[in-house]
Amino acid sequence: MNTNRIWALGTVIAIVAVLALGYLLGVQPMLNRLDTAKAELVSTQANNAAQEATLAAMKAQYDNIDELRDELEVLRISIPGALDSDFVYALLAGYALNAGAVIDSITLGEAQPYGVTADGTPTVEGLNPVANLYTIPVTVSIRGEFADPDLAFIASLQRGPRLFLVTSYSGGSAEEGLGGTADDIGTITGYMFVLADPAATPEDAMNALIDHPIDPLIFTKPLGAHGDETPTPTPTPTESATPNPSDTATPTPTPTSTTGP
Repeated sequence: MNTNRIWALGTVIAIVAVLALGYLLGVQPMLNRLDTAKAELVSTQANNAAQEATLAAMKAQYDNIDELRDELEVLRISIPGALDSDFVYALLAGYALNAGAVIDSITLGEAQPYGVTADGTPTVEGLNPVANLYTIPVTVSIRGEFADPDLAFIASLQRGPRLFLVTSYSGGSAEEGLGGTADDIGTITGYMFVLADPAATPEDAMNALIDHPIDPLIFTKPLGAHGDETPTPTPTPTESATPNPSDTATPTPTPTSTTGP
């Protein structure tokens, strides 16, 4: 009897061992693979949903592709995708003509990444550089009778279609002009911007300007945030009951200064 019981117990133990090994070597790996497949399925479904949302957004944008291209054209006038020196020269010459000034020289400097120096140091602490955005130093020397043409030229830079950042102005050096009159020599320095685009060409801004011509009225607006300043009304003088002889006297004109900003 003891021998039979031992064999029976051994058989049970062997069966349990076989089942355990079968579970560990066969069933458990299959369950692990099943869990992995379920996780991958959930991830794939989430990725498909994101792709479908992106595709829907792209389809919606493609429906407005013509409007987006038109908007890009206008933006390329302001910030080109490639340095367009000929367009800049023509634009500045037009500004000078409207201001009644003559350009002596135009100098375009080397392009520098926006927000960093040549060695990669940020120019302003905490300023994050914009990828592919460059600044081009611009120096323009103009001459005109007195300082008014200089100021009108600077105003055109601020109002015009190309984005210029004027940083300094110096003037007051008078030289004799062609007509024998003293001309004021003014020097304006600043920056223009280029958002580099491999697909852009230097002719893009000129072509866009043909399709979107400048409104001449922008050059007649007053300087300021948006040219929408409301002029301060001139107070109406109060008339006195008894006229004062001094009121009828001719006032002495006070000379005004036309120095630059």
